Amino acid sequence: MTDYYGRTVVRYDGRPKGNKRPSSHKHMASSTHPNAPCAACKFLRRKCIQGCVFSPYFPPEDPTKFANVHKIFGASNVSKLLNEIAPHQREDAVNSLAYEAEARLKDPVMAVLVQFLYFKGKFFDFKRN
Repeated sequence: MTDYYGRTVVRYDGRPKGNKRPSSHKHMASSTHPNAPCAACKFLRRKCIQGCVFSPYFPPEDPTKFANVHKIFGASNVSKLLNEIAPHQREDAVNSLAYEAEARLKDPVMAVLVQFLYFKGKFFDFKRN
């Protein structure tokens, strides 16, 4: 298929536009595909390499986790952070970033402080009684 100027129009997978996939090819779900890219690489539209720093912490089944973290902190900053801390602390760091990002998206001004103040009040009520 060609465009208005006579150039061949090519799809993202290299096939000319208009050619269909063979009927024997079935699209597999990302969770069942062994080489499925992590949520970060899928969101950033890049190839997920074997040593990807994001893949253990952002599985393809939970794309909103990375989307929220990326929106608040940025992929580059998260990548730098994960490379700087010890491997045994990375999962806790990612979970904290995801929690903070979700809180900031819900309440951009107060974020986690609202929950902290709530539990602080509960603690002092408990302590008084």
